[in-house]
Amino acid sequence: MNLDLGSFAFGSYLNSGAGTPSWGTSLGQSKPDYKFTFPGSEVLLIGMVYCSVPLDRVSLPLGKGGHIYQASELEECQIASLFRKVYINGIRVNYPFIMVLVKENSDSHSGRKSIKYSDKNAYQSDKEQFSNQEFVRQARISLGLAENACWFVYSIEIYNQDELHMFAVVVDKDNSVTYANSSIRRDEWIDLIPEKDLDYTYKQKNTFEYSGTLQQIYYGAPGTGKSYEIKKLTEGKEVVRTTFHPDSDYSTFVGAYKPTTKRVPIHSTYGEKAVEVKDADGNPMTEDRIVYEFVEQAFLHAYIKAWKQFAKADEGKAAEEVYLVIEEINRGNCAQIFGDLFQLLDRGEDGFSEYPIVADKDLQKQLAKAFTDMPFLNAPPVCGMSAEEVAVKIRKGEILLLPNNLYIWATMNTSDQSLFPIDSAFKRRWDWQYMPIANGNKGWCISVNGNEYDWWEFLEKINALIGEKTSSEDKKLGYYFCKAKDGVIDAKMFVGKVIFYLWNDVFKDYEFEGDAFNDVEGKLTFDKFYKTIDGTTSVVEEKVVRFMENLNVNPIDDQEEDEDGNMKSSVNKNYDKFSINDNGNWGKNRLAFECIKEYVSHHEEKTADEVLEIWGKMNPGVPHFVESDDVYNNRTDTSKIRSSNIKWSNGSVYVVRNGYGSNGMVEKFMKNVNDNYELLGQEIKRIVNQ
Repeated sequence: MNLDLGSFAFGSYLNSGAGTPSWGTSLGQSKPDYKFTFPGSEVLLIGMVYCSVPLDRVSLPLGKGGHIYQASELEECQIASLFRKVYINGIRVNYPFIMVLVKENSDSHSGRKSIKYSDKNAYQSDKEQFSNQEFVRQARISLGLAENACWFVYSIEIYNQDELHMFAVVVDKDNSVTYANSSIRRDEWIDLIPEKDLDYTYKQKNTFEYSGTLQQIYYGAPGTGKSYEIKKLTEGKEVVRTTFHPDSDYSTFVGAYKPTTKRVPIHSTYGEKAVEVKDADGNPMTEDRIVYEFVEQAFLHAYIKAWKQFAKADEGKAAEEVYLVIEEINRGNCAQIFGDLFQLLDRGEDGFSEYPIVADKDLQKQLAKAFTDMPFLNAPPVCGMSAEEVAVKIRKGEILLLPNNLYIWATMNTSDQSLFPIDSAFKRRWDWQYMPIANGNKGWCISVNGNEYDWWEFLEKINALIGEKTSSEDKKLGYYFCKAKDGVIDAKMFVGKVIFYLWNDVFKDYEFEGDAFNDVEGKLTFDKFYKTIDGTTSVVEEKVVRFMENLNVNPIDDQEEDEDGNMKSSVNKNYDKFSINDNGNWGKNRLAFECIKEYVSHHEEKTADEVLEIWGKMNPGVPHFVESDDVYNNRTDTSKIRSSNIKWSNGSVYVVRNGYGSNGMVEKFMKNVNDNYELLGQEIKRIVNQ
């Protein structure tokens, strides 16, 4: 009798999961009576009865938690057997093996019979004790395998009623083997099984493939780019996005009946009959009426989309991925929001939920309606149900079962973790991706009181202070804590977001001790960053400068580059030049100016706003890249001298000529322009100077 492939295996691992064996095989799948329909099951049962032992001498793990029970304690256990004559590939193993016949009593599989052969099965009497764990060790010795060897048993047979014969394949006798996913492992193992031993089930190779991590949470300090990373990885994919908050619950995550206004016909009674009311022209009259309709929310949107994509997938190919993205997952009460959906997060090796849940009547009705026109569902046999059973129950909405093309990704700010703590059971069902604080290399600056300060330099200094004061990573600032406008964080944004966060969420419990918070007189309290004159409140930029000085963050006034992008302090100077459409020989800091100048010379009809819109998209991340006359004239910082004016008959703009020599800015600019050749009509080439 063939076993479920992978249910009795050793030394095998998966990149997409642990690959733990299921340690059991059912003897029949046909509801409602679950008769013994699998070939070889009758002979196996005769052998188990012949070699049966009292149930109170056998223990085994059973159920989701893997708790060890005495077989006599469980009404599911029907027969326990101890086989003393055991062979693997014809080689005698001088140690007994323990199997248990179980009749399930769950709602979904009540009456199904299975054999359980876990490595934790054990037998104990007054005179002797045995365990399947020791049997496995003895079997390895008999087969000449190393402790970490990769091997699996694919079939068992009973000879002469008391001989248990196992048939195994050794994949690697010395080392364990890791596979990309269970589908690939299954297909490779099927190819290793002798042709004569393959039955119909094994010949049907598993085509339900998936890749990547199905459930993961991106976590880190605020501003580390968690949402940006997910957006980048899911670009071009089907994405359903939601955000958790303290008022989120099951109904706002899954769906519920809600009142809505609907136009309905007016009826009246005539005798005992209801008749439709019509106007003078004979047209049916209608009125607005409050009705209740089921409104789907984010989870149900994603769930339905995923199964429809799965149904559309070509045979043997992975289905199109659907992503349910949950922002700020720990700002909501996950236990309350997920409810019984929590059980679906247990995914098997093939990526499907291991434990389906029964949908309530309202949800069944909605799912059945949504899946009415869905193509034939080639569902896999999962959770002990046949493929046909799974397909029917899903289409009817009777069960909820996550397909392996539904990815649930989330973000979590570690600084907010005390809002709704996530329990360990929930955490175990997710992979966790830490997002460290790193330089975003955007070249952003803080513009204050006529000076510009490097944003990353400020972050390094303030994060060092946060670490010193709080001994924690959670309160530190990520690069994207502020979103610069045209590469610049102005004083209003800096005080409103950064200073407010530091004073109210980070340092308020540490009494603002240390030189960083000193003012000319007393402490630099939050109220000193604002002033109100004639009812108008504005930022006191001198106090921001004072804070920068306290942190030893100096203005960017000694970092001006030459035309080739080299600073005086540069150790390895580079003098590569660039051409535009094979013309010119321009340095890094002059290239953007010449590109825009060349463009407007061929597009005199363009207005300044049109040029700004087109070329603003080419900005590699250089502050003040291209600006209107008004923006330039309203600036008070000293870096204005680094911008040059371009005038043409229909407009005027300013283009910065500094900042392209570091962080690969000129390479990014060149790529942006070359990628938009059809729009700009320009191709930039590098002229390497040795």
